[in-house]
Amino acid sequence: MSLSVLTFEIALLRVFSITLWYHFGFLVISVAMLGIGASGTVLHLFPRLIRYDLIPHYSILMAITIGGCPMLLGLIPLYPAEPLWNLTKVFYTFLYSVVASMPFLFFGMLVTTVLTTMRREAPYLYGADLLGAALGAALPNVLLWMTGPGDVILFASITAVVGAVLISTKRMRILSVVTLFTILIIWYTRPVPLMPEISPYKPLSLALRYPDSKHLRTLWSPYSRVDVFKSPIMRTAPGLSLTYQGPLPEQLGIATDGQSLSPITIFRNREELRFLEYLPMAIPYNITKPEDVLVIDPEGGLDVLIGMYHGAERIHRVESNPLVIQAVREFSGPANPYSEMTWRATPRSWLSTHHKEFDIISLSLLDTLPSGGVALSEDYRLTTEAFQEYLGALKEGGILSITVFIIPPPRMEFRIINTAYEAMQKLGLGDIRERVAIVRSLNTITILVSRSPFSLWQKSRIREFCVKRGFDILYMPGFRPDEWSPFIRTEAIAYQEAFQALVDPQRRGAFLKEYLFDVSPVDDSRPFAYYFLKLKNLTETYYTMSRQWHFFIKEGYLLPVVTLLLLILATGIIMAPLLRSPEGGRPPFRWLSYFAIIGIAYMFVEVSLFESLILPLENPSYAGATAIGGILLGSAAGSALVRRTGGKLYVPFLLLSRAIVTTAILLPSLQMLLLRTALPLRAVYCFILALSIGFLMGMPFPAGLLAGRDRWVPWAWAINGSVSVVSPPIAIMLALLLGFRSVLFAGALLYLVCLLLISPIIGTKDTGPI
Repeated sequence: MSLSVLTFEIALLRVFSITLWYHFGFLVISVAMLGIGASGTVLHLFPRLIRYDLIPHYSILMAITIGGCPMLLGLIPLYPAEPLWNLTKVFYTFLYSVVASMPFLFFGMLVTTVLTTMRREAPYLYGADLLGAALGAALPNVLLWMTGPGDVILFASITAVVGAVLISTKRMRILSVVTLFTILIIWYTRPVPLMPEISPYKPLSLALRYPDSKHLRTLWSPYSRVDVFKSPIMRTAPGLSLTYQGPLPEQLGIATDGQSLSPITIFRNREELRFLEYLPMAIPYNITKPEDVLVIDPEGGLDVLIGMYHGAERIHRVESNPLVIQAVREFSGPANPYSEMTWRATPRSWLSTHHKEFDIISLSLLDTLPSGGVALSEDYRLTTEAFQEYLGALKEGGILSITVFIIPPPRMEFRIINTAYEAMQKLGLGDIRERVAIVRSLNTITILVSRSPFSLWQKSRIREFCVKRGFDILYMPGFRPDEWSPFIRTEAIAYQEAFQALVDPQRRGAFLKEYLFDVSPVDDSRPFAYYFLKLKNLTETYYTMSRQWHFFIKEGYLLPVVTLLLLILATGIIMAPLLRSPEGGRPPFRWLSYFAIIGIAYMFVEVSLFESLILPLENPSYAGATAIGGILLGSAAGSALVRRTGGKLYVPFLLLSRAIVTTAILLPSLQMLLLRTALPLRAVYCFILALSIGFLMGMPFPAGLLAGRDRWVPWAWAINGSVSVVSPPIAIMLALLLGFRSVLFAGALLYLVCLLLISPIIGTKDTGPI
């Protein structure tokens, strides 16, 4: 059953990421714990449901709700931001959470019944539960290579039915078999969609609304869905000069998880690519001899075509998503930008294992429908450590080129300059003022960072390129704003003054302090490059954005709103048992508080470790399978060995806190070391790390159960699950401000608090019941 519910949970995470937005994936954990916490409350209020003979019923209900969940979610008209301008939609948000949590409710009732009726065997049963969960964390990563999340959810439903058959009586076994055949018929005939539709606010949905649009292909992997489509909206040349009067070649669109649109350019001859000369991304090829070029995450391949058009001798393509490479190769025809020298890897892992130097490193942060970005999305390509690697991989005189869309008010362009400044300082490369040039088109900004000071010839070439194409120079060594008449008469002067301040060591600190948004560099512990809000400036930001509160949605503030809703539900679940307490004394609040704190501590460590392993393991799905699977498997072993601690639980508690603190301290060095090894070895090392920490994390929960009484176990389960509802989003919000290392330190401290709570209850010699 644990295998089924974890398989369902990970598949549901992909459903939320695709149909809603990426950061809603984190809420799957909260929704799961909401259902599990509610199960403890239900059983506490209705103790007659705690019967061993009801376990098969819970199993079948769990299987039915798993299979029906995505279909029911598809009937609920939920679009994440709507409740903020239409309060009637709050009901749909609540209903969405309830429907998604139902399988976890029946799973929780099953587990709580088992732990209560067989409490003396709790360490072994809890260990078996965690073992199945560990397998369930890994299995979807295999299945999602072959099919979509909807099919994986039905597979999880089938495995739950099989579990019900194994433990059912004869009459219930017949019902289980009927349920199994019903699910198989639905799987084969597909009378309704197996997962909800993509949000109409996503770029892919918007693109397909245009006349003559057509969806061409969908590809699946454990960590992404890639769609290829044809739409009139895909006539894309970011920053194209207004002096270009020719046509654009045919282009198809490629979308990842319904967003991040990128063009696949179809051409028959070189003349059709002449428009590439008029893009600001072509500047590096006009100021250096392009022998060795590295293009980071080319997506549809436009950056690669620019290098090919300008005669680069060797173009290294490093794309982190293999489905993108497959899709582009399939639809681009003879004009395949991934024809040679292509690697499937993240740029930092590739640079760590391929010790090459380049004349140009190109990184374009573009899509065809620019938006404020998802603030809660981690991006390890844009941290200070990443820029150190990029600059370190340049030849003397090499250029790092980064292009972004202009999205007022200015934020990302300022952060990039600050990150480059910080990286140069750490590398000891000298004054950034002589090594950076910034060019603006109508809708893009291109930032050029050179390892060496720009020569007079290079500055002359940049000036000539911009004059001929009508681009503005916002900053260049020796450039005086008062000598330049801008082609784009908007806020160019303000831009120029800001960039002048950001590259000046004397003025930079004051600018960062006074600027409305946080544009300081981010690091690997806090890789949220798209988060710019300053808490102290929220009111001023609101008025600056013309009282447009939906601006905060794009900046990530929808997560706290949904977290508040979940907090209200979790509080209700925790407090409901007070309406009907069992006879025999008042509730043991110290013991119950213990379960609350270990729930928070467990999630803090799990979320932080998961996020930190994304960098070495290259994507969230692999990191999730490794971190969550390792922690659960280790916890299973630790739980089974609780009785062998001899009652001296202070030893595993102290070892656990020490292990977490040590991991937090060594994490930056560990990430860099792992990047220098092959991916399979990285996975092994990360799994061992998660396994060893999980081994100690598995002991506190069953130890607490042994110290309690049967009548309070459901409430303890409810409290542990309910606090875990809000712990993941709280961990993310703390990481936004302090970094994941600080969240790990907080987890270690909470485990020490747990030790102080439990020691007076169990003593140091005996773990028998109170």
